[in-house]
Amino acid sequence: MFLSRRVRRTLTAATVGVLAAACAVVSLLPAHAADASSLNVGEGIGTLVDTTQSVSPDMSDPNGAKLSEPMHVDSWSPTSAEGMYTVSYLGLGYFAFAGMSNGSAIAQQYFLRLSMNTDRSDENVLAELVRISDNSVVESHTLTPGSSASLTGLVTAFPTITTGVANTPITLTYSTATASDTTYGSISASWMYGGQLGPYTVGSTNLSKPQVSTTTYATEDGKTLATYEMMDGAGQTSTPSNPREFSDYTYTRSVTTLANTEEGTALDRPASDTQRFFIKILRTIQSDGTVVKSLYVADPTYTGTQNYEDTSTTGFIEVLRTNAMASNSVNTNTDVLTSTTSTGEDFITADEAAQIKALATQPVEGFGHQVTIWDKDGYTIRLGFNGYNNLNVRPYSSTEAGKSLYVSTSTPETNGTRSLANPLYNDLVIPTNTTHYYTHKVGSVVVHYVDEDGNPLADTVTALSNVNTGTSYNTDTTTTTTTTPTEQTSEKNSQPLAKTGSNVLALGAAAAALSALGIGVVAYRRMRA
Repeated sequence: MFLSRRVRRTLTAATVGVLAAACAVVSLLPAHAADASSLNVGEGIGTLVDTTQSVSPDMSDPNGAKLSEPMHVDSWSPTSAEGMYTVSYLGLGYFAFAGMSNGSAIAQQYFLRLSMNTDRSDENVLAELVRISDNSVVESHTLTPGSSASLTGLVTAFPTITTGVANTPITLTYSTATASDTTYGSISASWMYGGQLGPYTVGSTNLSKPQVSTTTYATEDGKTLATYEMMDGAGQTSTPSNPREFSDYTYTRSVTTLANTEEGTALDRPASDTQRFFIKILRTIQSDGTVVKSLYVADPTYTGTQNYEDTSTTGFIEVLRTNAMASNSVNTNTDVLTSTTSTGEDFITADEAAQIKALATQPVEGFGHQVTIWDKDGYTIRLGFNGYNNLNVRPYSSTEAGKSLYVSTSTPETNGTRSLANPLYNDLVIPTNTTHYYTHKVGSVVVHYVDEDGNPLADTVTALSNVNTGTSYNTDTTTTTTTTPTEQTSEKNSQPLAKTGSNVLALGAAAAALSALGIGVVAYRRMRA
């Protein structure tokens, strides 16, 4: 019994189709050898791990994987500097909402743009003051980690900020106080009113470090078929590579998880001089990449010294916890937390919490109205939402009106009342990994017994059903008990599917389709008496 060369040349069309598919399965695609850690921002690399598979589109194709710069007002443009990409935009709406006579003109005519080099070894930030009308750079500075610079361009354009009050430069600070394995730190823009009051925070942003985001193509039982890796940039939102077609597998589902970022709580921003003595903001990264922020107010009865540079909450009282926010989204929660001080006194009662929440629906902007929650021993603390239509308390990549709780305090240390709009939005891009899952395609193995002229000798034998495509099957494992055609019967021997032999055929992707049509032919066994 054998499968002769002559017989192989005379296989039926149905069988040839299956064999052609089998040949496609075993054609090898070279795996990529480059290391993803060496990529510059925006570059990607695909690797076919299971080289027995043909894949479409080819792994060199990003297949939808891309980086998107931070969303922004339509009239703002990213940097055109060679080898740079924009990581954040800072609007100047502070001046308009603060009621300056020239504030609206400043906000409508200029913005701040922060950019970094696509070469990840360069941690410097290019800060530019940009004129909106023609996207021209009025002034620029290169900020190194830990440094500051003064923007004087607005002073030239607007010598006075309001009648009789001289304008002052905006100070840009590149702080590394919150630097970690995943963040460079933060950039803040501050300004002094008349050179005497403040500094007031005009805008700020966190700088995340570029990280590799990976799209993995895997089977449901954990076998990796391929990967596509891309180097994300600071402030850039990444889109994973889409599902692909593999010769022996069918796509089932996709799952997204955190990439190189652990769940947990961190200090959101270093405390500025105006924040010290009364507030701290912590951010918590959750398993799905969203962020929850908590706003704390210094406990007026605490006799120790609060630490404004770590995640400790000793000596602080939590007054608001945001909803879970995706990157570049705003807080919508207005439920103020009731609380007591370290001495057991009421800090925020249920009635006060309800009054504060009601302010979120009022048609006011800026600091608006506030509720006094504490007035004792030289400490006065007031809280209030910004109203329903304030666009100043959101990342400038968003067009939504967020809810930010304003805090005003008068303490022995602050020497007067200070008010602050807190950045209760999420401008931190959390890298994620995506896994596309697949199941194996299946088909049937059917053996036909014919003589050298193609005449049937016995009934066909369905050797295997519901078998994975791409599996090798040896026709020698199905034999007859006699060489006499009229007495011939069939039996299937128990042999490993991966056994090699002269009659090994690979069950290809087309076999699944043939089986569904009731054909399922993968091998003809030619016999002669």
